[in-house]
Amino acid sequence: MGKTLTVDTDLKVPLHPPSISEGPASLLPGQIVPALLWQHDLDADGNVTDSTVSRAKVRSQAKLDYHGVQQDIDAGTAEEPVALLREIGKLREAVEAARGGVAVNLPDQEVTLKDGSFRLSYVKALPVEGWNEQISLMTGMAAARIMLDSGTGILRTQKEQTDERVVRRVHGIAKFLGIDWKPGVSYAALVNSLDPADHKHMAFLSEATAMLLKAEYTTFRDRQIPDHTGHAAIAAPYTYCTAPLRRLIDRYTGELCVAACAGRVPPSWVVEALDCLPCDMARGKGKVADRRAVDLAEAAVLKNRVGEVFAGLVINTDAEDDNPKEGMVHLTEPAVMGRITSGARLHLGESIQAKLTRADPLFSGKNKILFNTV
Repeated sequence: MGKTLTVDTDLKVPLHPPSISEGPASLLPGQIVPALLWQHDLDADGNVTDSTVSRAKVRSQAKLDYHGVQQDIDAGTAEEPVALLREIGKLREAVEAARGGVAVNLPDQEVTLKDGSFRLSYVKALPVEGWNEQISLMTGMAAARIMLDSGTGILRTQKEQTDERVVRRVHGIAKFLGIDWKPGVSYAALVNSLDPADHKHMAFLSEATAMLLKAEYTTFRDRQIPDHTGHAAIAAPYTYCTAPLRRLIDRYTGELCVAACAGRVPPSWVVEALDCLPCDMARGKGKVADRRAVDLAEAAVLKNRVGEVFAGLVINTDAEDDNPKEGMVHLTEPAVMGRITSGARLHLGESIQAKLTRADPLFSGKNKILFNTV
């Protein structure tokens, strides 16, 4: 389950200096700015038959948002390039399922600052967001293939889970929650068949991410292709390449792919940086900052409600404990997820009454919010 911080205020904190964010890196209307143009050829089933990338210049013609685009597509009023997003997105979702890709679509936990108060809510992703994500995934897989073919690059890799204890535990979780995991059905197929709106399914999805090992960055050059190049959750070689303005690695993968498609040797400054990129990316704290911002907002919302009892759902328990008495609780209202302790065993997926025992925005420890079972 993701966490999103949305701020409704006049305050603007640009990612880059205004000379960049409002200049050559801007999509403000009417401006012509440099870009990388990816072109993908697809067959009738949505499989990629060829991909290339080259330098181009673009001019923004419209400012779109997911809700508006979804409404236009559903109403049949979307212009052709936008309307194609649904057709291609659905084809690519089918391709993903066929190759065994895992798509865990839990709702985001969103914090909105409005009229001086924080508000918490769960936001389910719109179909158009999934279709747009498929375009990014398709491009990332194409970039990985281009770099592998050229012999120089950096991949986002993830190995398959082979620890039998973990595999048995996840199967046990499914059985405990009453989820029918038939013999021969893969983990990916099961996950893709579940509905997060079902509390039992959401509990399984939240807990079963243990099946996925931590992803890493893998570099290579001079055609010395590493033994492992795949990404288990995506079920294909993959790299980041679609967000060079907010993610460092994409700046380098883009340059490598442009050079490869043009039949040129990659720039020396890119190749020389490859060995340092994994460490540079590991130092990035964007996701950590997002989580901490949401944790802080949760504590601020609940700080005057210590002692109250809330209805909740156990969505996670301590994996290494055979008799878990600690885990995570998911409240329906307010939209909060927090640490919970119990004097008795916590059962994954059970509905409980959770008493708020701590909600301290200034607490320096890991859990600004803490619940106990009643």
